[in-house]
Amino acid sequence: MLDALMTTDLDSRKTIWSTIYLATIGASVFIVQPGFIQGMVEHLGFSPQQAGFVASAEIWGIAVTTVVLAFTAHKLNWHWVLMGSLLLFIGGNLGSLIATEPNTFGTWRFLTGLGSGGLVSLCFTIIGLTGNPDRNFGYLIAWVLIFGAIGLWVMPTLFAFVGIKGLIMFLSCFQWAACSACITCRSQARNISR
Repeated sequence: MLDALMTTDLDSRKTIWSTIYLATIGASVFIVQPGFIQGMVEHLGFSPQQAGFVASAEIWGIAVTTVVLAFTAHKLNWHWVLMGSLLLFIGGNLGSLIATEPNTFGTWRFLTGLGSGGLVSLCFTIIGLTGNPDRNFGYLIAWVLIFGAIGLWVMPTLFAFVGIKGLIMFLSCFQWAACSACITCRSQARNISR
């Protein structure tokens, strides 16, 4: 995977900002998780314990993918990891829209976490390989925190208008847009490797 990444111009603005966008999307629910838990309790009728179970299932998904990629990333094509992570992430969110009971919802959130972990791990790797990783990681963390601050600020209003399912659909729109960032990274890789 790292060899393929090295054929990409990691220091191009397109690659850096696409990577920051993908990392922000990957961390989206994790960074607003306190509000998400509140939404599960208030809008899905889950008990606080059930909401905690669902949240931990998603975090376990992130952890599993991160550990697996730590040992296997060098054997994998980063484009496939990126697309697979996005598909798991989007699929988990779409499945969450139809789930009504905590165990099924938790299963879908676990799949969402698997995709999220792949995105975050890959994006951290890409940022670490850039020519100025400290600055670029600072940008990445700043945008994740800005997303989190805005997300937690608007979440009560969003819940009032569209509920937690609306929030999940809203986040899914960002994830669909992330597919274009994925295509941008892929076309950038093709341009450099020619």
